[in-house]
Amino acid sequence: MDDEDIYDEFGNLINPSAVQDDASSSDDDGDNFNFFGANIDEDDQDGDSDDDEEQEEQRGTSSSLVLHEEKKYFPSVEEVYGADVETVVATTDAMDISEPLVEPEIEKHAKIEEKELPQTTYSKQYMWEISKLPSKVRNVALVGSLHSGKTSLLDLFILDTHNIKISRDLKNYKPLRYTDNHTLEVQRGISIKSSTMSLLLPNLKENSLITNIIDCPGHVNFMDEMAVGVRSADSCVLVIDVVEGLTKGLEMSIEHAIRTNTTMTLVINKIDRLILELRLPPVDAYMKIRYVIKEINDYVNEILESASSDPVNIDRTKYRFSPERGNVCFSSAKLNFCFSLRSFAKLYIERQNISNKKLSIDDLAHRLWGDIYLIDGRFTSKPANKVSSANKRSFVRLILEPIYKLVTHSLTKEPKDLQSFLYKSLGISRIPSSVFKLDIEILLKEIFKSFLGNSSMAFTDMIENHTPSPYDNAENKINDIIINMKNTNADIISAIKNCDPDGPLIAYVSKLIDTQDASRFYAQVRVLSGTLKIGEDVRLLGESFSEDYDEDWKQQDIRKLYLSCGRYKIGVDKLYAGSVGLVAGYEIDKFITKTATLFDMSFELSQLSIFKPLDFINEPLFKVIIQPLNPSELSQLVEGLKKLNKSYSGCEKTLH
Repeated sequence: MDDEDIYDEFGNLINPSAVQDDASSSDDDGDNFNFFGANIDEDDQDGDSDDDEEQEEQRGTSSSLVLHEEKKYFPSVEEVYGADVETVVATTDAMDISEPLVEPEIEKHAKIEEKELPQTTYSKQYMWEISKLPSKVRNVALVGSLHSGKTSLLDLFILDTHNIKISRDLKNYKPLRYTDNHTLEVQRGISIKSSTMSLLLPNLKENSLITNIIDCPGHVNFMDEMAVGVRSADSCVLVIDVVEGLTKGLEMSIEHAIRTNTTMTLVINKIDRLILELRLPPVDAYMKIRYVIKEINDYVNEILESASSDPVNIDRTKYRFSPERGNVCFSSAKLNFCFSLRSFAKLYIERQNISNKKLSIDDLAHRLWGDIYLIDGRFTSKPANKVSSANKRSFVRLILEPIYKLVTHSLTKEPKDLQSFLYKSLGISRIPSSVFKLDIEILLKEIFKSFLGNSSMAFTDMIENHTPSPYDNAENKINDIIINMKNTNADIISAIKNCDPDGPLIAYVSKLIDTQDASRFYAQVRVLSGTLKIGEDVRLLGESFSEDYDEDWKQQDIRKLYLSCGRYKIGVDKLYAGSVGLVAGYEIDKFITKTATLFDMSFELSQLSIFKPLDFINEPLFKVIIQPLNPSELSQLVEGLKKLNKSYSGCEKTLH
């Protein structure tokens, strides 16, 4: 067929079917050629037929019948989330709409408590019996800034007196933090509430002294708990990190102590940081410690001058901190020691077998601080050359250098050589050989424990000699808690001043403490006069009691009494004057909001008045408005807010 018959004048195809017929006929008549013009043999044709059969089989399998329920449109839940994730699949009518698919974990116990009373080096019965003597009791509040080591310092005294096992494996080792008994405190690693620990501690003469130590939080948001601790105590111990120095939290604690006329002592804590972190030489470490003490004294003098109308007549000696006075201790929880100049002087006298007639503990202690030098075995205040004598200060030579040498030898010597060195140089042979193979942090604790002995002796000696007993502080306590001296009954003032266990009952409730399941509260009470007894009826006065409104009171029977000891309580029959303990009654926690006053039933109602409310230092700044999602649950919300108001001392509740 000619091209003219196929296309028209414009080049368009006239008859496409005719062209296709011609092409097919030419293919049938001619040979088979591939793309390159080569002839295709029969073997290649057979191979192509086999491939076609395989493709037909694959098409047959893919087009086979598949049930609807067996079809897979999306990946499974296990493929998406993994085999370790628990998944819950439920229909819309499986449960009520208000019920969650996954129930939240509800803690049944809000506090950690010992199941049984732990073993102690002293008799708990004996500790309770001698608490009848106010002169043998010290109520102390540990105050300071955040992470200054207050709780860790108290752990040293607890480990000295309690049989508590701590893992020696560094992987499983955790700080004790025995007074952080709330679950939130354990999870966050910070003290939130003040906690009392009653201990029977020995002094340097190995005489026993009852110490009710109140561990107060250091965070500025929980200053209300610090105010509660100072109100219940007779003195406070300032705990300061030697590296951080004076901080805002410590400044607020000092201001509150001076405002309430509370006696203060000082503990320079975390001495190990000067050695292990800053790596200061002994002379520089001494200068750092000296500067910290001077910094605190300067701030105290500044507060005294601004607070007093007559700065000239201020008794600054009462608030002056100095190691040679005995009101300063040095401690380190990491190295497991707490010492004072008196305790180190006692150690040297006993090790060197020096007679007390030649040199007493006080005489040697006064020579261990300040510009006193040890040259050729003699103490002198006027060295020949001040530059060359800088390393010969008595505190550096006799206290810091032995500590530095112990740390250096422990870090560098082999276990056998270290064990031999400790025995030959210091006479330490009580450490088992297996301990020398442990981690160096655990080993240092054991070495300093054997070298310096009981950590609580120096602390107890300090608070016994430089803090008042409940009897000595009774008059100051009157000025701190009584609202109006002129209108207060003279018999009440006289009973508080005498602090007599046989006198009329007068006590003060400073706060409410949660029970283990957080369903009820214990009342923390400070007994000012008389004896609180189980089964006795008392007058319980609320915060709004006054002459104009004398209905806010009730007659309450005492059901249970305890000595608070961190994670356990010691049940007792009586709480004597000067003691700090816990009270439980049938409705005592329902009546008390935050604070309360207890009086003997022998007093007439017209004679009574409540004590001063707490000074919370900081006013609440964070305001929250709450309403129930379901109006029918308003009563449950109100009940929860009441419990929150009782549990958190700094909370203010307003209902509209």
